[in-house]
Amino acid sequence: MRYLLSLSLKELGRNAEALAQVMELLQTAVKRDSDVWKSWRQRTGNEIANRLYLDGDFSRALELYLNLVGLDTSPEWQFPVWYQIGLIHERLLSPQQAVAAYQNIVAREGELGSDAGPSARTLVDMARWRRDFIQWKFEAEKSKVMLQQLPVTDPKPAAP
Repeated sequence: MRYLLSLSLKELGRNAEALAQVMELLQTAVKRDSDVWKSWRQRTGNEIANRLYLDGDFSRALELYLNLVGLDTSPEWQFPVWYQIGLIHERLLSPQQAVAAYQNIVAREGELGSDAGPSARTLVDMARWRRDFIQWKFEAEKSKVMLQQLPVTDPKPAAP
């Protein structure tokens, strides 16, 4: 019921109310935590979070993803959620938090079993690349500032 209500509210552009319904769904009592119920919570939360992200509602999407990440500890579930969290932090101009989110994935690469599919391994590679790029960009910007602070000297004219 909350799933359909949250989708309807989202379609009406009532993001705050849709988020409230999904958060209520995610907080539902543990006694109902069967595999089917868990799957519905994951599906609903992920679908609404993805829509919020695509609509540019990054702060609400982030709130939802941060609640979703704890629903399952498996890398197959958490890696894509952490990746989305990293992307949102990049959009919110919070590079340190983005690096931390990507690092959560890279640090757990060893947990992928030999039966892990190519998508999980690709996600680790993408997280590593984004983490490294953000760090490189930070260092490049720092170097640029340092170079801009150097005194400018007039070059001597070449001798005839």
